[in-house]
Amino acid sequence: MVAFELAGSVYALSDDQATLLAERLRSYAKGKLRSDVERASQLSGNPQWMEGALAVADFTEEVLVGNLEGPLPLEGKAAEAAFWALRLMQGLGVSRDPTDAAALRDALAGRCAAERAALKRAA
Repeated sequence: MVAFELAGSVYALSDDQATLLAERLRSYAKGKLRSDVERASQLSGNPQWMEGALAVADFTEEVLVGNLEGPLPLEGKAAEAAFWALRLMQGLGVSRDPTDAAALRDALAGRCAAERAALKRAA
């Protein structure tokens, strides 16, 4: 299990979900899965959404192999990259538990939307 912390709440992904998330994030950071990258860029309005992807992938893998413990904090670029990777993952569906992967995706959606709105107001 890999735990992520967002705004004081902790969300748990199974090892399989965390592995898939890390693989997808690494692929996005390397410019692979081009159609997913383009889709998220269009939906988000931010062609640089994947800037935090490699860091999230690296830290997720460190937890998976036992080199790190505790929840990984998600903020800023890391939060945006994690949101879009989760958003694009097939099969998450709706949340069945307030701390599962779908719940993390939904919480990140709210945070990313609030950050985009704040940037638009500041511009």
